[in-house]
Amino acid sequence: MTAKTSEFLATELDKAGLPDLAIRARRDEFHDFLSPHTFPELTLVEALRIAGTPEAIAIRTRVIDGEFDASTEESDDWARSPEGQELLSMLIGKGVK
Repeated sequence: MTAKTSEFLATELDKAGLPDLAIRARRDEFHDFLSPHTFPELTLVEALRIAGTPEAIAIRTRVIDGEFDASTEESDDWARSPEGQELLSMLIGKGVK
């Protein structure tokens, strides 16, 4: 299931004439918790820099400002997921709080 913030980002990318990035957003490639990238925001910021259009640069600024960060609800859902539980258990086991 695509995260709500991913769809919001994809919609804005479509409006900006960046359909390839919109497709990637809909695949959760830039989502804080669902992305395959270690730093999805930086991946997106760089892709927008490379696109270089005024619209891409405007969205880049919005990304940097946190407008497309995962919501608290998405964060909580991830924390309850098997993946989130596994990571939290590892962190707690290592004394990270």
